[in-house]
Amino acid sequence: MKKLYFFILITLGMIFYETAHAQLNHLTYPIKRFDNTKLRDHFELNALGKIVGFTGYEPTVHPATVPVHKKTKAAAISITPGTLSTTLTPIQKDTITSLKITGQIDARDFKTMRDNMPALSVIDISNISIASYTGTQGTAGSTVFTYPQNTIPQKAFASDNQLTTILFPTSIVSIADSAFYNCGLTGNLTIPNGVVSIGNSAFESCWNLTGTITLPNSVTNLGKYVFSNCQNFTTLLLSNSLTSISDHAFDGDWSMTGNLTIPHSVTSIGDYAFYYSYLTGVTIPNSVTSIGIGAFSKSKFLTGNLILPNSMTSISDYAFSLCARLTSITIPNSVTLIGNYAFTMSGVTSITIPDSVVSIGDGAFALTPLNSITIPPSVTSLGNGSFDCPGLSSVYVNSIVPIVINDSVGVFYNKTTCTLYVPAGSGTLYQKAHEWKDFGSIIEMAPDGLNELTGKQNILLYPNPVRDGCTINTGENPAMVSLYSLAGVLLMSRQVTDKSYLDMSGLPAGQYIVKINTSNGIVEKKLIKK
Repeated sequence: MKKLYFFILITLGMIFYETAHAQLNHLTYPIKRFDNTKLRDHFELNALGKIVGFTGYEPTVHPATVPVHKKTKAAAISITPGTLSTTLTPIQKDTITSLKITGQIDARDFKTMRDNMPALSVIDISNISIASYTGTQGTAGSTVFTYPQNTIPQKAFASDNQLTTILFPTSIVSIADSAFYNCGLTGNLTIPNGVVSIGNSAFESCWNLTGTITLPNSVTNLGKYVFSNCQNFTTLLLSNSLTSISDHAFDGDWSMTGNLTIPHSVTSIGDYAFYYSYLTGVTIPNSVTSIGIGAFSKSKFLTGNLILPNSMTSISDYAFSLCARLTSITIPNSVTLIGNYAFTMSGVTSITIPDSVVSIGDGAFALTPLNSITIPPSVTSLGNGSFDCPGLSSVYVNSIVPIVINDSVGVFYNKTTCTLYVPAGSGTLYQKAHEWKDFGSIIEMAPDGLNELTGKQNILLYPNPVRDGCTINTGENPAMVSLYSLAGVLLMSRQVTDKSYLDMSGLPAGQYIVKINTSNGIVEKKLIKK
């Protein structure tokens, strides 16, 4: 009986002890878990390890009473170059979503942010300076590489889809190749003033950029593919100091809309620079001397009349091909070459080829809605299918001697249903020349100039006869005026607008032919000089 009583007392004592111990543990549990190690993960530390701020700590206790950490909302640190990885704890690197850094950093710290901080989406490095670094621990790869100071390093955030926002340092002068290639940056992008160059593919395939990309006037150089395939931004503001627009710079940016003004500082536009854009208009200044292959190809919303600068000497292959809504192009009399397929499948309904043009390439105007074309006497070469236009019904050639096209195939679409107009007295030559002889009808243009080729009635030429010159009134329409002798020899050619004076004081008395070529068509008139 005593043994049983003793056993019951021991059992009750053990139950009481365990209950009291559990209650005590419950009361002290937050204190035991809220130790220095856990605190450290949620304080802001400077370069010396001193606490400079507190980011907040709110442990969540699940029903099983296991505490877990929420993702850190923000952290701010001040470091020296190459120390970011050791300054942050593993938990901080895994959980920080927003990071502000002051002090100095280098390519090693960019690599830490890119490769070892999977939750990091917002970066503020506006108050840091970037130090140079040479070694194998940077962002470009495992080989020895030199990263210059004040430069966002090569591949700094390449393929970092978590990154959405970055505040740039005001001290940077360049952004290196592929720095933000295929990263997750969102919204507008404003490059800080002071940046001079932006490298190849620096922002290529940043699909989440929307709104406006602004390049400050400090930028003078853009690398190839710099903003290629950024498919969702709509507006581009270019630097007024930019000297060239590189190959493929904005290739595939098919959400870029509106009118684009190329700055007067630009001298060249590279190959496929604006391929497949949604621009509705573009203004190209006279500073531009070259437009590259396919530069505006497939810009299917370019509309109206495009005026090319008088500083250009050639139009490159495919430059404006597949621009279906582009109905008219003004080619300056400085251009000598129109490249292969330059305007193929564009919407051009009328075009004036100036007397400076010597060569027209393969398919240059193929599959356009042109129904009439005038080929000036300066042209000596026509490429394969250069005027392969299904609707072409009339061709006017101002060369007395037919252009030799023996080596070209199918220059014109269907010659049997097209009328060829040639200078007076040259019909026999054309009837014997290769390909020219295949036209269904060959008509010599009357030397008296009474053929109004398009029936235009609103062009005035007075006085006629003349003594020293005459006035040509085109009704505010720009026109190319050419003066020929009766033998078909070109004597002068010039661009006019509205009322212009044609000086003939240096020419002998006699009869002349004036050809007036506007976007609405062509008029020929006889002019008598006393």
